Amino acid sequence: RYVEDRAMLVASIVIGLIGSVLLMDEPFNKTLPVWRFLIGFSLTTIAFPVGRNVVLGVFGNVLGPVNQGRWMGIIIAVSALPRVIGPFLALKTLELIHWKTWL
Repeated sequence: RYVEDRAMLVASIVIGLIGSVLLMDEPFNKTLPVWRFLIGFSLTTIAFPVGRNVVLGVFGNVLGPVNQGRWMGIIIAVSALPRVIGPFLALKTLELIHWKTWL
């Protein structure tokens, strides 16, 4: 192994956190500049697959020689639900509070 799993997971969390902070528009300005959106979105997009792959690898090691395919499928299906439902809930919340942004 070139990099330990724990180091990759921490790096993924830190990169995702930095990307998320860059995507916040209220503490900095009322508007979100395009460069901050692009950098924040890119960092978040890079962090997600790195962290997910590390967690799935560790989970596969914890399961051992049992039928891993079924459990990996359940994990991926459950993790897809927030990504499907989340944007709709976020948009509805932003509409309820009359949030204004350049997006």
